[in-house]
Amino acid sequence: MPVGARVFTTVDPAFTKNKNSDDSAIVTWAFYWDKVYILEYTAWKFDVWELQDKMIYHINKRNPEKIGIEAFAAQVTIAYWLRAELDRRWVHCPIEEIRQVWDKESKIRRLLPLYRKWLIYHRRDMDLLEKQLREFPRGKHDDVIDAVQMLYNMYELHPNTTSTHEMPTIRYDSNGRPVFN
Repeated sequence: MPVGARVFTTVDPAFTKNKNSDDSAIVTWAFYWDKVYILEYTAWKFDVWELQDKMIYHINKRNPEKIGIEAFAAQVTIAYWLRAELDRRWVHCPIEEIRQVWDKESKIRRLLPLYRKWLIYHRRDMDLLEKQLREFPRGKHDDVIDAVQMLYNMYELHPNTTSTHEMPTIRYDSNGRPVFN
């Protein structure tokens, strides 16, 4: 990971341990300029308490600036429980509830231009991530890449650059045409 990168964690929680249900996915990644580096992910059928422990593992290991948890229906309670547990353990990490408005396929397809432009990097041994990317949208599961696409939400909340755009001053030449400074 480059020095000076900004680290974030995103979580796509699932609630059941049924054989055919979705996995919970936790992805920790870093922004460095316009590039994204996927550092680590965890995906499995966790119960709520196991999921909470895995999120705390990511927080303790990578020290993200913020953790984003998808907030849809009952998933909102996971953020509440995690806040309480972090307070109990004296661990500080802001938690952002991510409310998404796009359908799942549209959200994940937004990753395509970033991968095509070589703006997202991950290790070759991240087999589950590779499998979900290759099989999307026909694959059985897409939990890890769904957590990866939340990088857009975290980026919109905390961009890695500050806008310095100023309104141009408009002058007019002798013919009345605008001249921009």
